[in-house]
Amino acid sequence: MRLLATLLRWLIFMALAGFIAAFAISNPQLVTLNLFPFPYEQEVPLYGIALAMTALGIVLGGVSVAVGGIKFRAECARLRRRLQATENELNGMKLTKAAPPSGA
Repeated sequence: MRLLATLLRWLIFMALAGFIAAFAISNPQLVTLNLFPFPYEQEVPLYGIALAMTALGIVLGGVSVAVGGIKFRAECARLRRRLQATENELNGMKLTKAAPPSGA
């Protein structure tokens, strides 16, 4: 099953890489990039802008997921500590019950 998931991941990656290469080849036109309030103009290829914005979106999405997962990881750690304490308490009860009475 793990091999199938890895193969599927690679197939998706290769298809995406092929799409990106085809996009870059078919959009080499230069466009003027203006940053409105600033007197900055730069001519860049169209695919450069599109790929840069895609990369920025991927990075921001990853950061968003990581920040959102902090709450769940903290809850998981808290529940693990609680489970460990409960298991320790249960083991202590088993030892107390298994020990023969000393007065008999």
